[in-house]
Amino acid sequence: MKFKFRTQLLIPNIIALALMLIIAIVVFFNVNSLLKNSERVEHTHEAISKGNELLTYMVDQETGMLGYAVTGDEDFLEPYKQGSINFGSEMNSLQTLVNDNPTQVGRLKSVDQQAGLWKNEVAEKYIVLRKSIKDGETERVKLFNLIASGIGKRNMDNLRSLVASSGLSQAAQTQIILDMVNMETGLRGFLLNNKVEYLEPYTAAKSQLDIHMANYQVGQSIQNAAQKWINDYAEEAISINRAAMKTSKIEELYAEFAQKKGKQYMDKIRSLFADFIDAETSLLTVRKDEAESTASLTKNVLVILTLIAILISLIIIIMVTNKIMKQLGGEPSDVAVMSQTIADGDLTSNYNLDDNSSGIFKSMLNMSVNLKNIISDIHAGAEQIANASQQSNISSQEMSQGANEQASSIEEVSATMEEM
Repeated sequence: MKFKFRTQLLIPNIIALALMLIIAIVVFFNVNSLLKNSERVEHTHEAISKGNELLTYMVDQETGMLGYAVTGDEDFLEPYKQGSINFGSEMNSLQTLVNDNPTQVGRLKSVDQQAGLWKNEVAEKYIVLRKSIKDGETERVKLFNLIASGIGKRNMDNLRSLVASSGLSQAAQTQIILDMVNMETGLRGFLLNNKVEYLEPYTAAKSQLDIHMANYQVGQSIQNAAQKWINDYAEEAISINRAAMKTSKIEELYAEFAQKKGKQYMDKIRSLFADFIDAETSLLTVRKDEAESTASLTKNVLVILTLIAILISLIIIIMVTNKIMKQLGGEPSDVAVMSQTIADGDLTSNYNLDDNSSGIFKSMLNMSVNLKNIISDIHAGAEQIANASQQSNISSQEMSQGANEQASSIEEVSATMEEM
């Protein structure tokens, strides 16, 4: 670890930050997984809710259809129509919601198919049949009202009166009345039995009436009275009854009910819905388990990674601290005081240097000792130089004195020589 001091200080912090980043990333992905599981759980709840709504809309259709089939009241068709609209809209929405699950999409398509078959082969058939029955009931009410109005009897009584008061022979009167009675009998048979063959006496008597009136030269008033009964009552009753005969009877509706086709389709639809809901419920359980597992894993990973991060950080901090303390060799405050003391020129302080001393502290101690030795050597050299200088001064004084003495001797010699 031959790094610079700043690098050694940064390493623990960088590693700690890196470990924190790793923990944050792991937690992020696990939390993201939890959120996705939560979304899937919510998605499943929504699918179950929409599935139940679909079944409710189907029941609304069935209830409305049955209500109308039983009563013939148009108000019962409102839930049927609205349920059909809501069912189609909700079916599209639910298929879009579970489009990631082909099995569920297949179940919904089967439900939609069965619902379509139920609507076409049961509901609409019942509705059309009941409407026809209702139309027949309306026509029969019209026929009843026509009969109850007494128009047929009044016209017939008027005709009888005109015939009786006419100048026709007894044979002619009898024949005219007989033709009218035959027509009335055929009409009654047709109205009572709802079979066309019962109209044969009416049709035959009508033809005979025209012939007999011509043969007996019946007056216009009698002809008009007979025609009035025919047009205003007989033909109107025949027309109404023919229309009523074309409509369905309530027995046909009961026969359709007895086949239980609607129940078969609805049972199939309910079964498919049950499978759909059960599948979503199973998915809900699985996704809840996944969410709990992810939450537990996140907690365990977070605890383990935190402990590992703490352990690694402690190891690195201890290693770097030991390395730095080894480089310093002592407490930084002691090293600072020693450095300041030496910088101030004070080498009198004594520091103990043991075998464990190292680094800057040891070097400072060695520097202090070496400086002391150097200064001691310099002081001893200075003393020697001072002694040599003193001896040199003494020698100089002696030489000076010798020179003075020689000068005196020379002067004496010179004086002697001058004297000589």
